[in-house]
Amino acid sequence: MCIRDRQKTEDQLLEAMKPKWRYNIRLAQKKGVEVKEMTSDEGFEIFSDLYFQTTNRQSYHGHDKNYHKVIFETLQRSIGHILIAFYEGIPLSAYHLFLFNNVLYYPYGGSSEMCIRDRFRSLFKKITAFTMTNDHIRD
Repeated sequence: MCIRDRQKTEDQLLEAMKPKWRYNIRLAQKKGVEVKEMTSDEGFEIFSDLYFQTTNRQSYHGHDKNYHKVIFETLQRSIGHILIAFYEGIPLSAYHLFLFNNVLYYPYGGSSEMCIRDRFRSLFKKITAFTMTNDHIRD
């Protein structure tokens, strides 16, 4: 689980990062990576698909879809958020995040085979981490 202090600005986050992270974030932005908050039924379906692609690919047993649906429906109007990274309109990485007491928790995520095959995974993780600031997540 990743925990991020959301009181920092984007500039403060970038300054605190290693140069390689800053480079990768800017590269992803330049290449057209777009991260959208999609805390909706459509976003949940995309997240769920990518999450189970990941559990299958990595051969581990995550919670079932019903578990994730209950969590999503219970928290979507309060602390739950789904962020999805797109490249050329294709969802390649998704995260189910929880914002509680101004701290953002990252308990669940998934990525597509295309994301792994095309070596985008680290770029998506980094730009998504960068996107998790006050300007990008509604309270």
